[in-house]
Order: sequence, then C-alpha cells, then structure tokens
Amino acid sequence: MNKLPETNVRYCRRSAWLQFNCKRTGNDFKMLTWAHRPLFLKCLHLLKKLGFAVGKDPYYEKMFPTLSQYHRYGKWRDLEVGIEIKWNGIWFEFYQNVNAKNPNGGKYDFDKYDLMPYLCQKRFEYTCQRLRDLIAKDVSVGYEAVERPVLAEEAMLRYYRESWHHHGVETLADVKASMKDYDHSRNAQDRDKKYIECGSIKYFRDSRTGRLMRGRVYWSLNSQWYVILHPRSYTCVSAGQLFDPSPEDFAQRRVKKGRIPEAKQQQLDLLRSLSPAMLRKALAVHQRKGVVA
Repeated sequence: MNKLPETNVRYCRRSAWLQFNCKRTGNDFKMLTWAHRPLFLKCLHLLKKLGFAVGKDPYYEKMFPTLSQYHRYGKWRDLEVGIEIKWNGIWFEFYQNVNAKNPNGGKYDFDKYDLMPYLCQKRFEYTCQRLRDLIAKDVSVGYEAVERPVLAEEAMLRYYRESWHHHGVETLADVKASMKDYDHSRNAQDRDKKYIECGSIKYFRDSRTGRLMRGRVYWSLNSQWYVILHPRSYTCVSAGQLFDPSPEDFAQRRVKKGRIPEAKQQQLDLLRSLSPAMLRKALAVHQRKGVVA
C-alpha cells in the first residue's frame, strides 16, 4: 500500500464518527488517483471481517447514482455505519435505529453514542479501535479525540474555522464581514426575493411538521444558511426557505397538522391489521431477539 505520512485520525465518541484525514493527492474527481484508496478497500475488508455486512449505500444508489461509488453502508447486528471516501480522507459515521429519537432515523440523532444500547456501544468502540490499529500499521498518524460542542455558536464556529471556504473567522461578527461578496447574490435571497442580512432574525417552515420556526441566521455555504434556534440548537436551511412572516404565515402555524412520516404510518397500519394472537406472537419473537442481540 502507498505510504501516507501526513495523516490525521479524528474520533468523536459522542457523535459516533471516525475520520482519516489524508494529504491531498491525485485528481480531486478521480478516485483511482487517490493514494488512500487502497486504505479505503482495506477498511471495508476489515469491517467485513469484524462481522459487518458491507455493500453499496441504498440511499445514494437510489438518489445519487453518480456519487454511489464514494459511499458504502454496513451493518453488524444493531450497529450501522455509513462510509464515505473523499479526496482528502475517509469518513465513518456510526448509528443505530433501536433507540432512535429522530423520526427520520438514528442517523440524524445528535447524541448517537448515548442512545446506543450497551452492546452496540461496545461494538462501536471495538470497531473504531481496530480501524485505528489498521491504519497505524501502514501510516505514521496523528490522533485527535474531539467532542461535539454543546452550544450552537461553538459548533458553528468550529465549522467556520475548519472549512476551506471561510478564512479568518473567529467570531460570528467575522462571518458577517465575510458576507460582503454575497450581499447581492441569489445565495442571499429569501423566499420573497429579499436580501438576507447575516445575523438577522428569519422564519422558516419545519420540513417534517410544517411548524413555523424562527432563529438568527448566518451564511454557511452557497445558498445554505445556519439558523440558531436557541443556545443549544441550530439547523441548516436554504435561502429560499427563509422569510419575514406575513399575517397569513401567523394565521396558519402548521402547513400539515398531525403529519405522520410515511414509514411510521405504514407500521401503524400493519399493527392495526394484526389480530391479538398475532400481536402476542410478534411481541414474543421481538423479545427473544432482544435478549440474543
């Protein structure tokens, strides 16, 4: 395997991810020219050896076929992992769907590690250790354990400082100053074609519930804007979803009242169709599987 002397391993237990940052090599858009591609294949082989069923990521295979070659998906019992190879490294994101809080699945939960069942946590820790040991055999590595900031402002500032697209950003005031070149572009136009002022209060509709939401906005990248909802929470919204509310917006707080995700609705419909005896049998099978896992 090609030597990668300038490699940094980053690990975050709370958010359950592991990242190999490698020196930039080859053509940015041709994976075959990347010096760390053999390492990517070796990592996939190790995951299979540990017990993961590894294959193409179904989401990217369906929604973004051209990007599918850069993504893989694996599952070992209840522990799931998304793997992505980039021009400057490899990214592993672990999660589970046994105790997920986010209605869209455990992949979108924040405190992924805390929500994992005990055995799932141990599989995650063991897998990360084996991956770190694997790269240490062939590469002189640096290691950094990081934790996700608790406050929204701290998390955003970390992104700005680590991003290739933002330079000299130390405070949110610096983000405002960096917006000069974007003040009159389409990336800074809200729903009503009004220019968005960095640091101002804007409203948007939650994509899941249709609820009216508000927060202070800061430019992220292209047409994406960070919205600080409260000191410990933020989200990312496209410029076209932001607006200054009208009386009509306040008159209807939700777009769809009592909306249930399609997958959840299918589960409820299935449960309603089962007889009491079938429900008892299904519950017994589920409990037996829970003891074994």
